[in-house]
Amino acid sequence: MRAHSRPQSSRRGSALMLFTAMLPAVIIPVIGLGIDATMCYIVQAKLAAAVDGAALGSGRLVGTAADIQEIAAEFIKANFRASVTRGDGAPGFWRAYNLQTTVVYTGGAVKTVDIKAKADVPLMFARVFGQSFATVGAEATATRRDARLVFVLDRSGSMYDSGAYIPAKANAVSFTHLFTPNVDELGFVAFDGTAAVGYPAVGYPPPPPLPQLFVPPTSLANWDYKITALSVGGPDKNFLDGTANDMEHKINSTVTITQASTGTAEALWLAYAELQKAHLKAIAASATGVDEKSNAIVLLTDGVPQAVSIWPNNPNDNAVGVLKTDLQTATPCANRITAANTNPPPILGWISVARPFSSSYPKGLYRLGSQDPSNNQSGWLTYGGTGTLPTEQGTAASRAPSPDNTAGCSGLTPPPTRAQTGNLNSAANTDFNRIPSKDMYGNDMTGTAYPTNYKTGSRFVDADGNPVTNMMCTPAATCAGASLTRANVTAGFDWELAIWSAADSAAKRIRTDANKPNRIGDLSDMKIAIYVIGYHGSADIDQGLLMRIANVPGSTSYVGPPNEQTGFYVLASDTESMAVAFQKVASAILRLSK
Repeated sequence: MRAHSRPQSSRRGSALMLFTAMLPAVIIPVIGLGIDATMCYIVQAKLAAAVDGAALGSGRLVGTAADIQEIAAEFIKANFRASVTRGDGAPGFWRAYNLQTTVVYTGGAVKTVDIKAKADVPLMFARVFGQSFATVGAEATATRRDARLVFVLDRSGSMYDSGAYIPAKANAVSFTHLFTPNVDELGFVAFDGTAAVGYPAVGYPPPPPLPQLFVPPTSLANWDYKITALSVGGPDKNFLDGTANDMEHKINSTVTITQASTGTAEALWLAYAELQKAHLKAIAASATGVDEKSNAIVLLTDGVPQAVSIWPNNPNDNAVGVLKTDLQTATPCANRITAANTNPPPILGWISVARPFSSSYPKGLYRLGSQDPSNNQSGWLTYGGTGTLPTEQGTAASRAPSPDNTAGCSGLTPPPTRAQTGNLNSAANTDFNRIPSKDMYGNDMTGTAYPTNYKTGSRFVDADGNPVTNMMCTPAATCAGASLTRANVTAGFDWELAIWSAADSAAKRIRTDANKPNRIGDLSDMKIAIYVIGYHGSADIDQGLLMRIANVPGSTSYVGPPNEQTGFYVLASDTESMAVAFQKVASAILRLSK
């Protein structure tokens, strides 16, 4: 048995010696090839990063006079070192050489930059098998759509009190520089209790209102209500031409200290009207009759609307008492609707509440920035939002709606001095018989769009995005379980629900292009996205409402494309995050991708 075992041990030893002898010939080359592969992977990753950067960097210059192909190629060369030929002594990245780039730029409303690059990498171990180099490559495409947008700036008192308003103006100016003059089209709307178009400027002084029935949003004043290819205004390509009337200067010229409310619905609607003007001008100028630009509204707000613009004696939605002369202590409201006066001159103005979801009386009617024939655009941009223009001193007439058709309507107009409250005071001293069903632009105020119960509609959050349960209801018992009752004309809570609904309805009607039937000859749908930066100011904000305005997944009313455009919503809790939010919105609008 022992003699038989020796040959077996000898054979095992011989096999082990043979396997050990094969190690240098088999294992080491495999490891060497792995080193070559890793080296090629590192070089390819570096090249891909350079190509991606070139696509994004050159993509931001499309539409300008810059040579896109040359810039893209130079960007790659600057970020990926390569020798011209192998071994020429140049410091190529991991000795890479023979860099070749191909850049193809395609113009039009949707501009693309296609970039391909490749380079040779010397190999170390594969040369044993006759392979002295490997070629690595990378490619990227940047796509940029020409943009048309209106930036809407909330300059309410709460924005100022939070310390956000001044940085917001600076960020807005920087935001305009992210777009390309002579390619993109930009406009600007500033709002507090009322809204005014800040850019482009319109002719001043404006002509007086025509003696005809007001049809929302019809008026000849600071803002050209007409939505045609010949209308004054609309976002344009000259927004950074360096003149005193360009968008940068108009943003900087807005008032420094603000004290007014937040009329979100009117601001959104004026922005929508401005976009339509530019849309129709583009169609008229196009050989094919097609407008290829994207359309967007960018809203910066603290998310708490407190004001709405109304037409209380609208013959189709009358909210002024008809048989309440027994409650009047002065001359009955001259322009209320009666059997003998079925089509009275319109009473137009904005109304606000002191704070969200409170029991305080609403404040009645103040002058609209867009309907004022006696004060120009610059005056409204420097208006402090106190109900007076341009300072808080003045007569009662300076606070009354303009045109002032409120003779005898003591329960519609604010008092002569700011020291007084300006409230509607009591049911015995108000000319309203109900809260209007629509604002002056036709946006719903009844709660059929936005839930009438604040508990199911709103989603208040703090600076960290955490839910807040008290809903800012003061006192809480006033709001507990309550829904909109339009007969409660002196209740701030019910007016607030109507104001919330108007803002939500305005956004919905914009996204569905509600005014398309009135654009005679326009066969194209305007696909408008709304981008919202919600700033957490001095109080908690209603993120639920802002998400609905932006129409983002997760909102309680989300409708995806193609029926409605999905926008963008971001919560900013400080000036740094606000700046980042502007960058994100710009990238989303330009759709710049690699």
